[in-house]
Amino acid sequence: MISNVNRLLVCLTVLLLCCCGIAIAVTPMVSLGQDHGLALRSDGTVVAWGSDTVGQLGLGRPLLSNRPVKVAGLSNVRAIGSGPGQSLAVRQDGTVWVWGQNNRGQLGDGTAVDRSSPVQVLGVTGAVMACGGWYHGAALLQDGSVWTWGTSMDGQLGNGKGGDYAATAPGPVTALSNATAIACTGAQTFALLRDETVRAWGANANGDLGDGSTTDRYLPVPVSGLGEVVAINGKAALKRDGSVWEWGRITCCGQATPNLVPIRSAGVDGAKAISTGWNNVFNSRIAALKGDGVTWWQWIPGSTPELQAPVGNLAALAANFSYTLLLKVDGSVLSAGANGVGQLGNGTTASNAFDTQGSFLPMVGLYNITAVAVGESHSLALDASGNVWAWGDDGHGQLGRGATLTATVATVVPGLSNIVQVSAGWQTSGAVDQSGNVWTWGSNFTGQLGYATAANGSAPFRVPGVQDVQTLLAGTGAFNPTSFALKRDGSVWAWGQSPCATPENDATGGASSTPSPIPGLTKVTQISAYGNLLAVRQDGTVWACGNSGDGALGLGVTKSTVVPLQIPGLFGVRSVAMGGGHSFAVKADGSVMAWGTGSLGNDTGWSQQLAPTPVPSLDSVAEISTSLYHTLARRSDGSVWGWAGNGGGGSELGGNWSWIPGPITAPVPMQGIAAGGRNSALLSQDGLLYMGGQNTVGQLGDGTFAQHSDFVLAINPDATDFLDLMSGTPKNILSRFVPPFLVKTEKLGSLNSLTLRTDVRGLFGPTVQTLSAKAQSVSAYKLYVVALAGSNNILNWFQLNANRNWSALEWPMAEFLSNVSLSSRLDSVLVEIFDGVDLSNLIGSHIYVGYGTDADEMLRANRYREVMMIAAPQ
Repeated sequence: MISNVNRLLVCLTVLLLCCCGIAIAVTPMVSLGQDHGLALRSDGTVVAWGSDTVGQLGLGRPLLSNRPVKVAGLSNVRAIGSGPGQSLAVRQDGTVWVWGQNNRGQLGDGTAVDRSSPVQVLGVTGAVMACGGWYHGAALLQDGSVWTWGTSMDGQLGNGKGGDYAATAPGPVTALSNATAIACTGAQTFALLRDETVRAWGANANGDLGDGSTTDRYLPVPVSGLGEVVAINGKAALKRDGSVWEWGRITCCGQATPNLVPIRSAGVDGAKAISTGWNNVFNSRIAALKGDGVTWWQWIPGSTPELQAPVGNLAALAANFSYTLLLKVDGSVLSAGANGVGQLGNGTTASNAFDTQGSFLPMVGLYNITAVAVGESHSLALDASGNVWAWGDDGHGQLGRGATLTATVATVVPGLSNIVQVSAGWQTSGAVDQSGNVWTWGSNFTGQLGYATAANGSAPFRVPGVQDVQTLLAGTGAFNPTSFALKRDGSVWAWGQSPCATPENDATGGASSTPSPIPGLTKVTQISAYGNLLAVRQDGTVWACGNSGDGALGLGVTKSTVVPLQIPGLFGVRSVAMGGGHSFAVKADGSVMAWGTGSLGNDTGWSQQLAPTPVPSLDSVAEISTSLYHTLARRSDGSVWGWAGNGGGGSELGGNWSWIPGPITAPVPMQGIAAGGRNSALLSQDGLLYMGGQNTVGQLGDGTFAQHSDFVLAINPDATDFLDLMSGTPKNILSRFVPPFLVKTEKLGSLNSLTLRTDVRGLFGPTVQTLSAKAQSVSAYKLYVVALAGSNNILNWFQLNANRNWSALEWPMAEFLSNVSLSSRLDSVLVEIFDGVDLSNLIGSHIYVGYGTDADEMLRANRYREVMMIAAPQ
């Protein structure tokens, strides 16, 4: 009997919560071919439109499509690229997939046969970027090497061979390493190196390589005089100072002599992006976007760049010789230009002009942004439709549902729509909508909601006085919460108990409920906060303000500052993350720097560094999220690494407690992470949430108040399936994450008068678990409730019978309910476990529910779950 009962101790685990955490999905992008276009959606799928005469849309050659259509059989994509008649996609696993024209082996699949659906490039793994020319393709690998395939008539493969040489499978570019980006034009290939110089190879009759000659190059050569380059686009480069440089054939203005070396494009300043679509064959149109996200230029090479009419806040742009796409911050895309084969994707085949605001029309069906955020003891999720979901502690109204104390499953926050970003802070929640408006709810004792009073709010409130926001950090910090907003113009605003001086707090760093800008912070691209503030500027420098007593500002001293100061010696930074007393920076090369007090990812355990120092054994990092107790890092391959921050228990790291970074056993590649409080959240590529850490108030969203040692999946409000933030995307769920049945547990009252009930759902089906023949043949089950309970560290097993009386466990086990129909997940039964019971002497006890044809069959089928661990009040 005892051995059978002890099997009830087997249970799953969980992972969620983070203070001020923000996780973002795949970055949307667009790419242009000669007469077709591609767009990568934030859910990792690809849509295509325009001409399909050689299969470049992956749609089976219907000649053309005048609106974006999903490319079948392609998911988990991280980057896209185009050639004139071919399309390329890099998946999260580092493989490259291609389709379209292949008459010269430019698809790299070992054949010379056109493909109308995606096929894999042979032998390429670890890829992060891909591009195509007329008759060749190229891929950039994580290790900085570049591989090419197709024809090398003019040396465009970079392997020292030319003439009739062609390769239908990839090979490495000779003597090239440390590349960070690549670009392809008609018969040329370019690589941006880690030292911010550019290499080029291929055809050079018109000075296309910018090396001062007109000699074709079969091996990489430097582009003359170019340094401090941050982006390349064929025969154009963007430098760190925001200037644009171009070279090669002049296609206008009567100039017959090409520019053999780069010249600066006149009048363009402060640019942050250049033609981010396909690097066009003719290079007969260049577009550049200014750092304010609104100002942009377009011009023919060799002519004076023309300032274009504003069309809203832009994230990126793409131009080729006949049409232009503009990717807006809200995820929509505008297009203008030639459209004879539907390449504008607006549902017509009518062309329009480039030079008027009205000529740009919205494309059809480009959307899909997802994110997750976790706070001190609650969580938020954003689905692809712009809805916000919330669960966990609601004691201060942070779930936006009327302060109902707790919720173990996610429900939609009413009153919000078209949301593009969410943020969860210390008992505070926030969201940004497509128009850049800010919404807040929850705790407000320092004015962090933007209310004129200190009253909490249990419904979303539109914050007055701040608009055009791209990033919100709501209620950051535990003791003096502050909300920060990064606006689209690069300024940073604050309200609440700001650690940085603003016009509203008389430059003292005091409290104010009115949003106002922080002087001295301009051209900011990313922010992170935990009481203090870090800001990354366009030039890759990091600025800090607040209390530096623990060294979290990285200024080399422990002196505080209300005025933002630059962190000395820290350059080339892509993003930052601040936790409780410590901070991290991810550099452009994927390395990580750390400073402050806590676990900084080195082998010294708890330590203090006043200035940034490298985190050893951690590279290729895409993002970091940190809290007081632990840190998570997502690498470019989708793997997640973690380490302890303040001696945490380890469940927030999947049970892998360590002072130094180590891999977390995540089920699938992840697209987002969030660390906060004692919880972690992982957002998978297929839109599922894996949670871990504490669960005393339902923070894990799995329908229980149970503590788990491993990750668990959050479930939907009806407890009929897992929470799906990207519906329609195929799911990849390992069996170890699938419980025998789902539950939705609720508790009311305090520990000395607690009511506990759980809604038990039916079976997922025989494919999920092994059922006995007897169990498969009946629909009536017996339901059991047991407790491992006691006091003074002495625990014993108890059972709850049909008369709602508890007694010592005996065998056969007493059932709580009989003749219960739970044969499918649509069946459910509500179980009242406690009704106003004093549990203050039972802290540490565990409550289980389960069902079967009898107790033995239930145990054999592992059909039981822990629904609550009785914990001390927080």
